[in-house]
Amino acid sequence: MSYAICESALQFLLYEVDGFTRGSVILGNHGALNSGYDQAIVIRYADFRQEDIGRADKNITWGIELAIFIRYLDDFTVHENAKLVRQNIIDKLNSHPQLDKTDGVVVSEITAGASGGAPPGGPLSNINVGNVPYYHELIRVEITENFDVDYEE
Repeated sequence: MSYAICESALQFLLYEVDGFTRGSVILGNHGALNSGYDQAIVIRYADFRQEDIGRADKNITWGIELAIFIRYLDDFTVHENAKLVRQNIIDKLNSHPQLDKTDGVVVSEITAGASGGAPPGGPLSNINVGNVPYYHELIRVEITENFDVDYEE
């Protein structure tokens, strides 16, 4: 198992969320937003932690940030669109806690979500990509996998 396998399993699961495609679920490349998608997800590596379970048994938890971009039309429309997109992502991930039974994945779970940098009660967090304004939101996912270590000493 590895981060790459977990990231790939997450990406393939996100392809199935309503309104997203293989082109709009992107690994770490914000430049792909220049394609003018109405909504997109950029999957970004965050962090990891490792835990000893037994002598040669380990759990590693990968932190992954989903940067969600929704085309901004006006405050009301983007608010309504963001509610739907956010809930669709949450529902998909909650209903597949082992990422479609990916070998070694113990659990994947959403641990946090936030507007992409807007202060609480402040204006919506919008960014421009070229001439296209997007609302930006973040969802943090943690994927825990279990694996055995082969000692060489």
